[in-house]
Amino acid sequence: PLALPADHPFPADPSPAGDFEPLTLPESLTAGLRILCRREGVTPFMALLAAFAAALHRATGQTDLLVATPVANRLRPEVMGMAGYFNNLVPLRLDLSGDPPFADTLARVRETALAVYRHAGFPFQWLAELPGLAHVPLARGVFALHDARAERLALPGVAAHPLPLHSGATAFDLYLSLVEEEHTIGGQLQYRTALFRPETAAALGKYFQMVLAQVVARPALRLSELPPPPPPVRAGQPPPVATAAFVSPRDALEERLAQLWETVLGVEEPAGATDNFFERGGYSLAAVRLAAAIESAFGVDFSPAHVYQFPTVAAQADALRREGGLAVKGSLVVLRSGGDRPPVFLLPGNMGNVFADGGELARHLPPGRAVYGLQDGLHNPSGVAALAARYRREVQSVQAGGPYFVVGICSGAVVAFEMAHQWLSAGERVALLAMVEPSPFAAPGWRPYLRFAGDLLERVRARWGHHARQVSQLDALSRQHYTRMKMKVLANRWGLLRYRPPVYGGTLHLFLTAESRRLPSPNPYLHWQSRAAETRLHTIPGTHASITGKGEEVNRAHARALAEALARLAVW
Repeated sequence: PLALPADHPFPADPSPAGDFEPLTLPESLTAGLRILCRREGVTPFMALLAAFAAALHRATGQTDLLVATPVANRLRPEVMGMAGYFNNLVPLRLDLSGDPPFADTLARVRETALAVYRHAGFPFQWLAELPGLAHVPLARGVFALHDARAERLALPGVAAHPLPLHSGATAFDLYLSLVEEEHTIGGQLQYRTALFRPETAAALGKYFQMVLAQVVARPALRLSELPPPPPPVRAGQPPPVATAAFVSPRDALEERLAQLWETVLGVEEPAGATDNFFERGGYSLAAVRLAAAIESAFGVDFSPAHVYQFPTVAAQADALRREGGLAVKGSLVVLRSGGDRPPVFLLPGNMGNVFADGGELARHLPPGRAVYGLQDGLHNPSGVAALAARYRREVQSVQAGGPYFVVGICSGAVVAFEMAHQWLSAGERVALLAMVEPSPFAAPGWRPYLRFAGDLLERVRARWGHHARQVSQLDALSRQHYTRMKMKVLANRWGLLRYRPPVYGGTLHLFLTAESRRLPSPNPYLHWQSRAAETRLHTIPGTHASITGKGEEVNRAHARALAEALARLAVW
């Protein structure tokens, strides 16, 4: 039987008195879960059950777990339309032996669930009365997932929302009951009050969410690598004090990667398994050098785009271990997780670093929403419309439908504009299109092309020494990456020159610094006002460089001021 980590001994005649802790998964975590399910060929029920089993395994130390689940038990056509209670309870015996990676645990749970479904109609009461099972608690832990996406109460003139209620009683010792909505998954962890204190139940609920977040981010994570849950708080004992700890590299591969980080960054402080490269001081050229160092050390094709996609030592190690894991699958980068509202998508300027150029802004945007950065790379097209279409597909992998919130900076603002236009054209809703110091669009004719050529020659003349010094510090492989990145920057500028923005049918929020607003007429930034059905102009402190990071670091105070200006909009 399941040996739950209860605060009190199991009574011989347990009272039905119970309570519950509400649970809501952030939209970003729900989206990540659905991506994992598609990749591993499992249902959300199977993935959530596997995560629940992993949490129970770490809480109990058991590798042979018994978790029950309710089924509708309306398999026969003649009972489909009948009113009445046909539910059945089905126990699943889950094997977590051998310290498997979570991906393997998923496969085991899938196999068990499919086998059990074939016998879901066998009455639970009959099973409980079989010889040898009469005194075995088969439903001490219960898990359920209900799909409510198609169940909307539509009443004329009435806005209806579900309200979680509890009767004050529960039929099970521990019951995780979840409901899948359109953009998130929520529910409650029910528990017997004779067994669990509210603090313990709350800690178990948070621990389940933490386990789920970790295994969604790293399916290769072994169960032993999950942090242990807090022990139950016994009567008369003070609660344990949680302390943040440095996560050391866990094997030789992570130790070698940490050494490469320290060499590239020029620091003596050791790199931890969960440290973020860009939060440790990494920047675009450092990402080029790190990618080349990893290629040289391990003999693999590792590009700077991989550094953005896998920004921690642990994530890079998992990618190197995983067959095919180094394929660049997308541009989405999590800048801030959590929240139960539609996320914000942030686009930096031409080949800009999402962490350096957007990290401070992401930290100070209104709470309750995850923030994703869209990191451009060599794998992406250079044309504005094509890049916007690719970004839209990636965004829709974590948010299937509107309303969408998109913020673009400099040339990223132009791509954000095209994304919003494509969404509206497809019938989707865009709640926020914010263009921050957007790159001006070219006027018709041949003059912009002449200016482009002249500007390019001037940049080569003025910065030839700078590029020569940069390249001289790199090895042959790093020089190749550096050259390809600079060519991509040039190709993006050419794509921007050729872009002719349509008229956007929604509201455009245009954020300009006082410096940009003071430009003489005709002000190229203000030309964007003619490309939207409605434009609202906002003035922010700083300069074009201090906001976009062009030629200098993004000014943190100015980024926070921009976040505050965005927060004052009524769209949130």
